[in-house]
Amino acid sequence: MAVFLLPLSLFFANAKYTVAIFYFYLLLIVFHEIGHAVVAKFLGLNVLELRIGIIHGSCTCNGFNSENDRRKYFMAWGGVLFQFILFVLSSILMAVGLNKANWLLFAFCWFMVTVNVKLIILNLLPVWKFDGVLAWKVFNKPGKKRKKKNPFKVVK
Repeated sequence: MAVFLLPLSLFFANAKYTVAIFYFYLLLIVFHEIGHAVVAKFLGLNVLELRIGIIHGSCTCNGFNSENDRRKYFMAWGGVLFQFILFVLSSILMAVGLNKANWLLFAFCWFMVTVNVKLIILNLLPVWKFDGVLAWKVFNKPGKKRKKKNPFKVVK
């Protein structure tokens, strides 16, 4: 993550912005994981733990009925939904000019509008351990399994 934050801090060329951006990122991870927990509770799941790390976090729940329980797909959208709420609130602050009150609020709004959007997009990619792996499955029809086509089918 330092590779990601270092160019941002050099953009500002000020140590106080570097520290602030680091803490904003951690705050964003906390808010994202709380989003998963809130949606899980809303769906009737038991939240066992929230883990917050420097690069990512995790929300562990139980109460799923089966491996195909669709609630986990909806739960995957919770983190991104909460990130989007931060984006909207920060955009409103910037639109009315309240972000110019002090440097910290300016940096917070800048981070939540620019970097946060990129992290939302990254999080919704259906790869590796990102939320997109489960989130996009909410649009599949329940009960139907998709056949995976083999692109390497041998034709005789």
